[in-house]
Amino acid sequence: MLIDTKAYILRSLIDDLLFFVIFFSINRQGTARRRAMFIAIFLPITFLIELYSDISDVIPILSGYFILKIKNKKDYLLLNNLLFCTFIIFCINILSSTIMLQVLPEKQIVGFSGIFVQLFIEIMVIGIIIFFYKRYNFRTVAEKYGSVTITYLFIYLLLAIQLIAYAAHYYDAYDHFVIGIDIFLIIQTLFVIFLFTRAINRQKEMYETQIAKKELDNLKAYTKVLEEINNKLPNSDTIIKTYY
Repeated sequence: MLIDTKAYILRSLIDDLLFFVIFFSINRQGTARRRAMFIAIFLPITFLIELYSDISDVIPILSGYFILKIKNKKDYLLLNNLLFCTFIIFCINILSSTIMLQVLPEKQIVGFSGIFVQLFIEIMVIGIIIFFYKRYNFRTVAEKYGSVTITYLFIYLLLAIQLIAYAAHYYDAYDHFVIGIDIFLIIQTLFVIFLFTRAINRQKEMYETQIAKKELDNLKAYTKVLEEINNKLPNSDTIIKTYY
């Protein structure tokens, strides 16, 4: 898909902006000052690097994590949210590109009108994702089951997408294999969801085991206190009887 240079620059800038829109819609970590600094500094940096390199997606992930997290403390919820938002941007880019390739004439140069249509599709999808994320309170699930395992799954998924997209662009075959890329993305996503579900179930079992163990320890401690009290009661009775 051939895109006018100015239209491409506009799409890149808005795509970067949409990342921050998604992220700040689902994440509340960090002070207002740090969040503002994150946008003001790293939005333009990400945009400028994106024009010359394919590694720009790493910048908001790393910068957001180290700016917004509490000092000297690991924050897997924050990192997973950053990875999740990056994954969403990848997905909507591929989805909107697929739609545009199906409706546009072959080898037509896409101008601002085509880019606005593509951005409209992306914004609609993002709005739906944010709505369901808040509607079904996925934040609670992310807070409860966020772990390094989930982080590794997101990293795997993002690397798989980057690899197939890079290969398609390198061989100048993205337009011809975009449907295959979509299928590959769906398969990989389902695979990660399967692993994600297993990881959550495992964490849930560990959490319930820890709760049961804690309750048992509390019960043992309570029983020990009662036994100590009962052992002291006869002595008290003896003292009372001797007194009378």
